[in-house]
Amino acid sequence: MQRRIGIILVGMGVLLSFPRSSNAQWMMAHRFELNGIECLATSGPNLFAGTSSSYGSGIVLLSTDNGSSWTSLNPKGWPQSRGNRPPKVTSVKCLVVSGPNLFAATDTGGVFLSTDNGASWTAGNSGLPQTESFRCLAASGTHLFAGGWKNFFISTDNGASWVVGNSGLPAGVSIECLAVSKQNVFAGNYYGVFRSTDNGTSWTAANSGLPAHAQVDCLAVSGKYLLAGTPGGLFRSVDNGASWTKVNLGLPAGSYGTCLAVSKQNVFAGTGEAGVFRSTDNGTSWTAINLGWLPKKIRVECLAVNDTQLFAGVYIADSGKYEVWRMPLTNVPIPGQETAQVYSNNGDRAYRDGDYANAVLYYSKAIKLDPTSVHALFQRAWSYLNLGGRSSYDSALADVTRILELSPTNRDVYFARGEIYRNLAYFSLDKGNRKEADAYLSKALADYQIALEANPNSPIIPVRIGDAHLAKGDLDKALVDYAKLLEKKPGDEEIEKDLNLVFEAYDKLNRELDCGSYKHTWQLAGKFQSDKKHYNQAIKCFSKALELGLTDWSVYTDRAFAYQWNGEFAKALADYTVAIKLDPSSSWYSMRASAYQGSGDLDKAIADYTTAIKLARKELKGITRSKEGTQEDAAYQAEYLLGLYFDRAYVFEKQQDWNEAIDDYETASDYLNPGPGKARILYRIGLAYQHKGDADKAQKYFQQAIAMDPNVKE
Repeated sequence: MQRRIGIILVGMGVLLSFPRSSNAQWMMAHRFELNGIECLATSGPNLFAGTSSSYGSGIVLLSTDNGSSWTSLNPKGWPQSRGNRPPKVTSVKCLVVSGPNLFAATDTGGVFLSTDNGASWTAGNSGLPQTESFRCLAASGTHLFAGGWKNFFISTDNGASWVVGNSGLPAGVSIECLAVSKQNVFAGNYYGVFRSTDNGTSWTAANSGLPAHAQVDCLAVSGKYLLAGTPGGLFRSVDNGASWTKVNLGLPAGSYGTCLAVSKQNVFAGTGEAGVFRSTDNGTSWTAINLGWLPKKIRVECLAVNDTQLFAGVYIADSGKYEVWRMPLTNVPIPGQETAQVYSNNGDRAYRDGDYANAVLYYSKAIKLDPTSVHALFQRAWSYLNLGGRSSYDSALADVTRILELSPTNRDVYFARGEIYRNLAYFSLDKGNRKEADAYLSKALADYQIALEANPNSPIIPVRIGDAHLAKGDLDKALVDYAKLLEKKPGDEEIEKDLNLVFEAYDKLNRELDCGSYKHTWQLAGKFQSDKKHYNQAIKCFSKALELGLTDWSVYTDRAFAYQWNGEFAKALADYTVAIKLDPSSSWYSMRASAYQGSGDLDKAIADYTTAIKLARKELKGITRSKEGTQEDAAYQAEYLLGLYFDRAYVFEKQQDWNEAIDDYETASDYLNPGPGKARILYRIGLAYQHKGDADKAQKYFQQAIAMDPNVKE
C-alpha cells in the first residue's frame, strides 16, 4: 500500500471576470487582536471602523491606507471609562457619513456627531433614554434616524435632539437595520420590514412575501429596488416593500444574508458562511467573489465600498479574531498597497488555513513582483505538494529547482524535493513503470539523506525514508527504518501502521520476519501474527521481545492470548499470572478465567470471574464519582461488567449450578434496556429454570424474551 501526500480537493476556482485585474482577489488588510468589528463606513480616502471590546471602551478607528493601519479617533468628546467602572461605550454599532458629518450609534452611550472626520465628537442625546441601546442609523436630507433596542428615534438637527417615532412598530422590539429611499424610510427587525412615508412618525408592516416573523438583519436600496438580508437568504421588493420575492439565484442553499452594500451598478452581499457575492442586476442573480479566502471559516459582519475598493469586516471562526479585508474594484492597482510582501503574507495565511489553492495564487503574485523571493517559491512548492496531482508535483519541482539556482546551499529544500520525487514515483507505480519509479525513489532517498544531515532531529524525515524503501520493495531496510523509530516512540500509531504494511508485505512473500534487536517491533510483529491466526509465529515474536528485555505486562498478556488460542492452556495461565502480578486489573483476571474455563478448571474460572467483577464494580464506582469520568466511560465500564456476569453465568451453567447462573443473568439483565440483548439474557434465564424443572417460570421468561425480540430463539 502506498502512502501519499494528502490531496486536498480544493478547486482552483473560477477566475472571475470582476474585476478584470491581476488584483481581483481579497487581501487581508488588518487583524484586530482585542477589538471586534461592528461596522465600516467610507468617506473619500477615509475608512472608518466601529469596534467592540470586552477589554474596554468601544471606539471608532480611522484608516487612510485602505485598512492596513488604524488610528483611534476618540480622544475628544468621547465618553471615557473612569477607574474600575464599566466602560460607558462597549460597542459602536453603526457609522453613517452624511456630507461633512460622521455619526456613530453606540450600545450604551447614545449617538455622537463628528464634523472633523472623528478628531472630536459631540454627544447628541437630548430626548434619548439613558437605557436605550442603539443598533443602526440612517440619514436623509435634514433628518437623522436611529433604531434602538426598544424604540425608533427621529432628529431634524443633526442628532442634537430626538423624538420617538414608534407608532405602528411592534412594542419593545429592536430595530436591527434602516434604509432610506426618497420619501420612504424602512426598518428591519425580528418581525420583518416596516415602512414609513412621513419620516418615521408612523409605520406600517411591509412584509408580504417574506417568511412569517422574518428576522431582517440588513437593508439596502439600489435604484428602485429594496433588498433585505435574512437567515433564510436575500429578498427583493420593487414596490417599496408592498411585496417581496426571494432572490437567491447563485447563492448556496441556506445562505444567511448578514450585510449589504451598494456601489453604482453593483450590489454586494455578505453571508454567514459562504463569503461575499456580487449582483449587477439589482439582486436577480449573484456571483461569488471569494478568491483569496475560505468562506466557510469567515462570517462577514459588515461591508463598505468606495470608488476603488470593497471592504469587509469579518470574524474568523478558527482564531476568534476580527479582520478587515479589501478587494479592488477597478483595473487600476493602488500604488504601494499590494507589494510582494503583502501577497506573501496573505499566502502564508491561506497556507495555515489549509487553503492551498489560494496560497498558490498569492505566492504566484508575490513571485511575479519579486522573482527572487525564496520564501514565496518554497511555500508555493509546498502548496502544490499539498494540492496533489501530477501537474502540481511538476510545478513544485520547478519551484525547488529555481530555489537551488537562487540559493545553492539551501539544504531545507531537499526534503521538499524528496517528497516530490517520492510522490512522482507513486504515479509511475500506478502506471506499472517500476524502473521509472525506482529512479524517482533513489533520488528521493538521496535528498532525504541530505535533509536528515541538515536536520538530524527531524521526526518526519526518517519516516519518509522508510516510506521510500517500502515503495522500492526494500523490505529489510524499511523494517529497520520504522523499527528504529518505534523504539524511540513506542506505541506511535502511525509508525505501527507503517510496520504493519511491512509485515503484510513479508507475509505475502511468505518471508520470515527478523526484527533484529528491536523489542517493541517484535511485540508488534507478534500482534500481527496473532491477527493472522499464526499463533506459533506470534509466540516466537513475543518470546523474542521478552528475551530482549521488554517485560511489560502487555507482552505477557499478548503471548498468553496466543498460547490460549493455540490450545496451550498451562502456558497461557502462567503468562496471565505474571501479567496479574505486574498489573492486577480486572481485565487480566477475566482473561485468566477464560483460560481456566478452556482448560476445564471451572472452579478457578469462577474464582477469577468473581475477582474481576469486584474490581470492575470498584472501577465503575470510581468513574461515576470522578469529575473526569464521562457518561461514555461509565457506559463502557457497565457494558464490560455486564459481560463478566454473563461469562460467569455461563460457567455456572456448565457446573449445572442453575441458581447462581440465574442470579448472574438477572444482574446482567438489569444493566440493559429492552432490546435483543436483554431478550437473549431473559431467554437464557428461562432455559436455566427449565433445567431446574420449574416450567412455569421458564415459560414466563420465554414469553418476555419473545415479546421483546420474536427472533430470540434463533
